[in-house]
Amino acid sequence: MRKITADKKVTEYFIAVGFVADFIFAKLPQIEPIRPYTYDLVKNSNLFFFYGFSVFFVAGYYFAHYEIKPWLRRTIYALALASFAVTACVTYDLSMKKGELDASAYASLLPNTAISAFAVFLFFKKVVSKLRLSERASCAVAEISAWSFGVYLVHVLVREFMVKNLAITGADCSPLWFIPVAVLGIFAVGLLFSMVLNHIPFIRKYFV
Repeated sequence: MRKITADKKVTEYFIAVGFVADFIFAKLPQIEPIRPYTYDLVKNSNLFFFYGFSVFFVAGYYFAHYEIKPWLRRTIYALALASFAVTACVTYDLSMKKGELDASAYASLLPNTAISAFAVFLFFKKVVSKLRLSERASCAVAEISAWSFGVYLVHVLVREFMVKNLAITGADCSPLWFIPVAVLGIFAVGLLFSMVLNHIPFIRKYFV
């Protein structure tokens, strides 16, 4: 990753190709009508270097170290708002049909999720970071920021525990309010785990 982010143009190329390859091209076989025509194409594409979460990490580095042109930032914001609305509607429709929460539209490696993540990052960088906070609040934000990667590492485990052991699925709840509450709950529990892990020197140094 360091070799990629060492050059701005290479970084931009990686983000562009990675976004198309990972969030769009790799998902083509999941579309049933075109699956027979795209499965072998995707399988033999040799684009695996771009698959997974690497695009998120590289994009985060790029957004943090370079200024994004206003028109591009506004475009990302607009696409994120549209993605939020469409994803919420799709989730509501799928959940009502199944009789239980179907969060497949919120999968991590989908274009709507990626665009939303990019927009949130840019919003915090351009707007939230400029807010004047008290010293105590600034310290709290810094601490949460330091623990955020740990939250990312454990959030799937927390979610699976809630579903399998506590039977929290949202089947009897409206997705309109259950999803935000579930997200906040997972984040809070993940933050607690990350806080504990960050107090273990070896884990703090090499993992979180």
